[in-house]
Amino acid sequence: MSINTEKLGKAIAELRRKRGLTQKTIAEATELTVNYISLVENGERTMSLETLNRFSAALRIPAEFLSFLGSIPSGRELPAVRKLRDDLSQAIYLAVQAEKEAETAS
Repeated sequence: MSINTEKLGKAIAELRRKRGLTQKTIAEATELTVNYISLVENGERTMSLETLNRFSAALRIPAEFLSFLGSIPSGRELPAVRKLRDDLSQAIYLAVQAEKEAETAS
């Protein structure tokens, strides 16, 4: 499977927003520039495995999930894979929400 940079960028941006993080926060955590973060989120830059791992750590999500979310070209997904992707996205969203609520309650 190859990585679709546009899909991966959108997934990173969505996860960042769901966690309530800014591009600046991610840039600091990954030791990358805000400009680079923006280019990745807009699908205009590819990244190395090392950089994917940096994003993974900053977003607190396994790199495998990120690569899966950006792995299949649009329009070529099987319905079962599309459902799995949607279910995974929903599970991630619920986990992020639960984590935020636990932090607030502390």
